[in-house]
Amino acid sequence: MVKKRTTNSGDRWSDFSKSMSRTLDNIKDGVSTIYETQRFKSKISNHHRQIEKLKTDIGTLILTRFEEGEVYEGELQRLCEEIKKHQLLISRLEEENANFRGKKICPSCRKEIPLDAAFCPACGTHYPMKSEEGEGMHIVSEDAFEPDYMGDMEASDGDE
Repeated sequence: MVKKRTTNSGDRWSDFSKSMSRTLDNIKDGVSTIYETQRFKSKISNHHRQIEKLKTDIGTLILTRFEEGEVYEGELQRLCEEIKKHQLLISRLEEENANFRGKKICPSCRKEIPLDAAFCPACGTHYPMKSEEGEGMHIVSEDAFEPDYMGDMEASDGDE
């Protein structure tokens, strides 16, 4: 009778061993599938990022040409003009923020510098002293933009 128990124990151990082996094979297959899926997703995501960068490069190229005087038709022209308006508003707000803190913005490199600086410490641009100032800088006011545009801007400020 002792032999039967050993055989049954051996069969149970063998069954358990086979079951564990199948389970490990299933886990290995599952991990392999997950790994390969993530690899594909990573490659796809990388291509999406490359497309977005290329779109940005196209936009930068178009905007640069617009700033150099190229005229576009329709929607492209309108978008370039809208970007230019945003850039002017940003410049104005940066200058106001710097002035609020007793500083100014270098028009050459856009770095914040002390109000009494004769030269920009970042790029070396010379600034005329108060007595030398005249027609140099003009600040763009929000009134320079059409009312509909500013209304849209104020409405969108809360959305961001």
